[in-house]
Amino acid sequence: MSKRQQSQRLAPLLNGLYESYLADFQESPGTFFTQKKDPLSFAHHYTGFHDVEIAGFLAATFAYGNVQSLCGFVERLLRLLGPSPYKFLMQGDDAVASLTQHSLYYRLQKTEDILSLLSMLSEVYRKHGSLYEVFLESYYDNNTMYSALSGFVQRLYEIHGSPIPFLLPSPESGSPCKRLNLFLRWMVRNDGLDMGIWDKVSPARLIIPLDTHIGRVSLKLGWIRTPSLSWKKAEAVTEILRKFNPADPVRYDFALCHESISRNAWLKRLVL
Repeated sequence: MSKRQQSQRLAPLLNGLYESYLADFQESPGTFFTQKKDPLSFAHHYTGFHDVEIAGFLAATFAYGNVQSLCGFVERLLRLLGPSPYKFLMQGDDAVASLTQHSLYYRLQKTEDILSLLSMLSEVYRKHGSLYEVFLESYYDNNTMYSALSGFVQRLYEIHGSPIPFLLPSPESGSPCKRLNLFLRWMVRNDGLDMGIWDKVSPARLIIPLDTHIGRVSLKLGWIRTPSLSWKKAEAVTEILRKFNPADPVRYDFALCHESISRNAWLKRLVL
């Protein structure tokens, strides 16, 4: 099968899958995430701009490992921050330090790592307005997402006081930056499922959050040749997805990821 024939065959399948997931969410948004366990659900717990942004950032930053464990940790963390994470962080370092007694940890991250990240966020909101405003410092109409995201990460390193390459990797390291691209997808895309609160950033410029699940699909479809993941491969997969929807190439991410996790029959049809 030629690449053109593959594209013609995949286009209705991909768009149909995306529309099916979106319709399920629109039909029952209150119960959707009980069936489709996903860290995106935490951003939906809030309505205020800053609270949505903070919940999304924390959920995406720790989005590795088992989804049940991840969601259990994020739920506990957000519960400790109270009804408004933004109001909590605006209280400053003393409020963050008060969490020491709760012995927070998640997989590789110990209490000091987590509190250090929260201190960085506290400074972002107290001195720089929001993560959105920090991101816009590096986002221009004519630069690449590679440059914009690299600048964003470097600025967060400066605010933090040192690099934190595991939690916040930079494209400059070659990392696919799955969790940061996931956070951007949630903040930028605006279809109800994704939050769409960063309205000055174009969905057309987003990069696919390339993880093992999207990597598995991409490998089977021949979009990548080896299972190793990198920023260049994330860009390559995104370029292919742009052929299906140039204005919104990562719209397929949520559905493809969950199809890969569950290994549904639809995915088998896709890769035959």
